[in-house]
Amino acid sequence: MGTQLPLEADHFLVRKIALGDVEEVARLHEAQNERPADREYIGRCIADVPSSLALQGERLVGFVYGRAFAPDLLWLTNLLVDEEYRGRGIGRRLFEHVEEQARTRWAGILFSNSDLWPHPPRPSPEGFYLRLGYEKVWTTAHTAVYVKRLVS
Repeated sequence: MGTQLPLEADHFLVRKIALGDVEEVARLHEAQNERPADREYIGRCIADVPSSLALQGERLVGFVYGRAFAPDLLWLTNLLVDEEYRGRGIGRRLFEHVEEQARTRWAGILFSNSDLWPHPPRPSPEGFYLRLGYEKVWTTAHTAVYVKRLVS
């Protein structure tokens, strides 16, 4: 992990991603993942389903977005927190914000984590998802799938 910058939980804003944010989301994706971001895909995702971004001042420090998996299931396809800001509760706040938006339409949320995409080595995020109440329901050699029920 890189050098952590000072950040208190109350000093960042979490809100829905707007179409005007797509370029900035794509730039952070490319900087952290070392691969191109599909701006058209990001735009389609944020137009139709819950999404969240985190800002510290004017700086984008994280985001989460996805797409419909089924009429009542949301699939979060991309979560990223700038490595300088990880471990500060931003990922948790992003997920909570998406879940708040999702409860009015979606019965549950799926999230998959795969090591098939080339990116810099990172610690396993499994503990993060489990602490947020997600259940691991399936694994393959390279991918884990987590689910959280939003309605009983």
